[in-house]
Amino acid sequence: MSGTKHGRGRGYVLAEALVGGVVMMLALVGVFGALSRGGEHVGRAVADQDASQRATEQLEWLRGQPSNSAAWEAGKTKPCQALLVELPPGWTCTVTVTQVVDTAVAAPISGSLFYKRAVVRVDYRGTSLSLEALRW
Repeated sequence: MSGTKHGRGRGYVLAEALVGGVVMMLALVGVFGALSRGGEHVGRAVADQDASQRATEQLEWLRGQPSNSAAWEAGKTKPCQALLVELPPGWTCTVTVTQVVDTAVAAPISGSLFYKRAVVRVDYRGTSLSLEALRW
């Protein structure tokens, strides 16, 4: 009888070890999957921050230019001019300046208001970020 008990005990231990191994494998796959996803999210956040910095850099440079400079010439889409660091491969940065006429003005202003609107757009990793500035 003692031999039979030993045989059953070994069978249960083997089954428990196999189940434990499968559970451990699933846990490891989950952990590595979470780490991989986390790395992707961090990479996206860094790219978003970099794009925002490049667009802001261009916008601030544009704000520093006189309104009659070539940088504020309306009607054209131009590449960004003031980026201190070259864009990563596949990224683009453009500036579009348009002339805006606002006729919905009230007293004490008579007539229309004229101003320029500049939109800085950075396209990256299938995403785009746009910032804008106005110049009277």
